[in-house]
Amino acid sequence: CGIQDEEFKKSKFQMWDNVYNVNMSFVKNVSFKEPLIDSFNKKNIISNIFPILEINLYKIKENDINFITNFELTFNQSDCLSALAGWFDVQFSKVPNTIKFTTSPFNQYTRWKQTIFYLENNIKVNKGDIMKGNLSLMCESNSSNIGDIEIKLSYEILNKNVSMIIQSEDESEKSENKQENIKGIQTFNLTY
Repeated sequence: CGIQDEEFKKSKFQMWDNVYNVNMSFVKNVSFKEPLIDSFNKKNIISNIFPILEINLYKIKENDINFITNFELTFNQSDCLSALAGWFDVQFSKVPNTIKFTTSPFNQYTRWKQTIFYLENNIKVNKGDIMKGNLSLMCESNSSNIGDIEIKLSYEILNKNVSMIIQSEDESEKSENKQENIKGIQTFNLTY
């Protein structure tokens, strides 16, 4: 789903521009490549929820872990898109009493939280705008750590009038109005 989280995003990334009077903005660029594992308020959701992948744990094979899938989000309010977020639901149905739990922001907090993928630039979207894209997840097979995962997000926002908000070095925001669709590609690296 798409979320609006401008204030937290600003505090998380802009702090690197001035750390005790030292410009460490290079860390900010690296920070955008790492998803944030944290919880967020369900009130920040500004789009529909789109299931990315369903896995049958009884039938899964090793190569099923890597996948590419398409998604489509429709924005249910005009707001600023800061990030995409995800979580997982689990159901164990082959036991006498089915066990279900979710890490969704709509339910009780769990230690697994949610995963937030902050976009490099905030995007102002209008109610009814559509984001189409694909998401790929690849476990790094040549890595010494089996927990290295590369997630690639490609998207296009089909809109009536969207603007991209670009944060400049002097911390002022500049808005670029665009009549055409906004496209983006961003790669994230996750190690667990």
